[in-house]
Amino acid sequence: MPHLPHTPPRGRFAPPLRASVAPGRPNARHIACLDSIERSIPEQIASHLRARITHGAFRPGDRLRLRPIMEEFQVASSSVREALRILLSLGLVHYAPHRGTFVARTQRRRAKGAA
Repeated sequence: MPHLPHTPPRGRFAPPLRASVAPGRPNARHIACLDSIERSIPEQIASHLRARITHGAFRPGDRLRLRPIMEEFQVASSSVREALRILLSLGLVHYAPHRGTFVARTQRRRAKGAA
């Protein structure tokens, strides 16, 4: 199915966009907050989270919970996990097994350098 010009591309695991969308499923209005149509959804989510970390919306040591991020962007958990892996590779967050993902202590310098 070809993409319409106004419809952003979907990630590999995102459900198809339909006229009648079940509650909790993404549609074009929800995904519209994601900026670029050339980047994958996890890359776009990582970019938004990186900007928030850089601007101080998340403080060092804050836990990044999966469910609130999923609900905000209306995406699957796999997209959020991949976005967190991107941030982990940039050194902006750290992962503690059985505890979660946390904003790194030295994130400001790294975030400005990674941007």
